[in-house]
Amino acid sequence: MSKGAGHVMRAILQVVDGEPDRSFDVDELCRRAYPDVAAIELKHRQAVIRALRRMVPLRSDLGLRADGYRPGARGTRLLVVYRLGNRKALAHSESRTWDSWYEAKQASER
Repeated sequence: MSKGAGHVMRAILQVVDGEPDRSFDVDELCRRAYPDVAAIELKHRQAVIRALRRMVPLRSDLGLRADGYRPGARGTRLLVVYRLGNRKALAHSESRTWDSWYEAKQASER
């Protein structure tokens, strides 16, 4: 294990610092951390979640929200990272629920 931030953590920090008024779920961060991967797999999600859980306690300006369980996938929670103290980012993170995620997914498949 490296002692510094790995490539996943650096990618997440670049995304979050680049767009401070937004919140990001694990799937979005996976696509940004692994741009060359065609299909995001469980190992990519786990790497991003592991990076988030290590990074958020180290950065006092970041928050991590968990919302319910993902429909159809037992034990999977919707995790959202956002910038603390930013009302737009907080509102954006609160609007992200599994229902809105599912509706957006259904709309994109049409």
